[in-house]
Amino acid sequence: MEFTVQRSLLNPMFEGYKLDAIDQAKVVSRFPLPEALSQEIASRSPLSFPEVQSRIYHNHLYTGQGRRVFIDSASQVVLVDLDRDTLEPRFNVVYELPQTITSASATSDMHSEFPVALFASPNVLLASDGRGSVHVLQLDPENKPSAEPEVYNLATEDASQHPFRLHEATLTPEGYVLAIVSFRCYGAQSQSATSGKKTPPAFEVRGVSIGPSPSTEEPRTLATVFRRRGDFVPTYVRYDPNRHLVLLAGGSVYKPLEAPPTAHYEPKPDELAPIPRAGENLDGPSDASDAPPRPPPYSWYQTPDALTVVFALPPTTTKHDIHVALTSTTLTLSIDNVPSSTPLHPPTYTSARLWDKIRPDTTYWTWDSEDGLLTLTLDKAEENRNWMHVFHSAEQPSSDAQRWEDAEVPETRDPSELAGIRDALEKYTAEVGGGLGHGVPSLGEGEMDMEIDSAVGREVCVTWVSTAESASDTSSAPVQLLSTDIPSVEAHAPSFVIKNALDGAEFSLAIDENGPQWTHVGTFSALSFVLASKQDTRFTFHVPGRAAMAFESGTRDRGSNVYLYRAAEGKAVWSKQAILKVAEGGSGSLLGVGLVNTPQHGPVILCLTEKELVLLKNVL
Repeated sequence: MEFTVQRSLLNPMFEGYKLDAIDQAKVVSRFPLPEALSQEIASRSPLSFPEVQSRIYHNHLYTGQGRRVFIDSASQVVLVDLDRDTLEPRFNVVYELPQTITSASATSDMHSEFPVALFASPNVLLASDGRGSVHVLQLDPENKPSAEPEVYNLATEDASQHPFRLHEATLTPEGYVLAIVSFRCYGAQSQSATSGKKTPPAFEVRGVSIGPSPSTEEPRTLATVFRRRGDFVPTYVRYDPNRHLVLLAGGSVYKPLEAPPTAHYEPKPDELAPIPRAGENLDGPSDASDAPPRPPPYSWYQTPDALTVVFALPPTTTKHDIHVALTSTTLTLSIDNVPSSTPLHPPTYTSARLWDKIRPDTTYWTWDSEDGLLTLTLDKAEENRNWMHVFHSAEQPSSDAQRWEDAEVPETRDPSELAGIRDALEKYTAEVGGGLGHGVPSLGEGEMDMEIDSAVGREVCVTWVSTAESASDTSSAPVQLLSTDIPSVEAHAPSFVIKNALDGAEFSLAIDENGPQWTHVGTFSALSFVLASKQDTRFTFHVPGRAAMAFESGTRDRGSNVYLYRAAEGKAVWSKQAILKVAEGGSGSLLGVGLVNTPQHGPVILCLTEKELVLLKNVL
């Protein structure tokens, strides 16, 4: 269950986005809410970082099962219906959650959660109050409760009313409702009597069921189907009732409670490396010169079907000076007209044996004169075979007589790190005299910040939990998540956009007899690069194959925007972007986003702010 990028779906020639000036008066509509929303929750104790993060990214607007619903600041469950012709919304209050009056002297370390309303089916509504109860309503055709709501509490070890967050609810083919909830494990944050420090909180994700025949016991309790624990509140939750699989995406893997803790690793004596003192060189003799270390002759990385090797050459090199010859097992490379003043001569190879076989007829090389980079793309003869080195000579024992070109060069795992070879060579040649040229790709010229670019998105792991008996969990390695599919009233397959260097690789999920499989279906070129400049992003969603959107949170007096980046068609070097004003100064912060496909107006984006419902039409 890995996210494997298909090279044929990438567009390395992409240059950027051009502004699509959209008339906002024609596409943006604003409607005041009957009652304002609030994102504030009173707490008597500080929130942990995972809790603060989950509250920031919480989507207050639910869209699914053909319905749209939210809970306002008066604890009213509000249905939203759109007029077929005018798209004017109608707000219908279907239920009001009971509000608890707490004494000022009462103390509790438990943090209340946001109330959540969502549909398990078109007529079964679940509304959690954020304090430990969920109300189950059966709605009639006029959207009125057909009977008295059933109230359920979460069953905990200490029999206390435990606040929880409601993430997902689905009516299963067997006739019961499976809901996915999460809550903080307060017992896991205990204060040590010896150190006085608190351990980071753990969060439990629990699957609970509500049967078709409600229990007569009071209070009713939610029956537990499965329990998992992790270090973060889940970012994305989806349940497949036909295959009994639950997708949990979050900042950590969610493990069974009985899983043993990760063993502490004690390094062996021969694995311990000494810490050098100031000015001390542990890699050479004590009388070694102070000259900077020579950088590697090349940088390389691989995909399942190809190997990319990059050489840095003098900027005076022309295409006619480069001579490359390849067989299925060897490489010959030479560079003519190298200036004698260049302190670092480019590498030379004569029938150098490669580590494995390639297909020379589909192998090619490119020369970037601006950056001074020669790139060889070697097509592997055997796909999915992992190369340990580029050249066979790298496996031979090193000696003083070994050439610089034959030194072992570790693989560069991230293609974006290939710029490091340029930086190392620039530093080397600057200190010994001379130069190799200067430049970065035009897309990032003057704007590249490696620290910011590497931090864009959220690191998540994907855990699959099976509700069937005797089935084990599976999980993925951590990936940098840029975007998830926008919540929609229509059922659709989960879709993620994963960071791939400067791009965003779009993956779609399919579940068959072999289990869940992520397939690379498209690419949002330069999405990672453009998202790195957004400092106030609250939601990042995409419409598969069409557009990616970054929604700003906004403030009470400044408002917020949405930045829309359309997917490039084929190998086009340019695509379009649009900027639309979502929340104005008096609208408050953006709290929720959803998508509705209408028969007359096509896809319409719903943006829920503290005081308004904003509709964006004809923008996709």
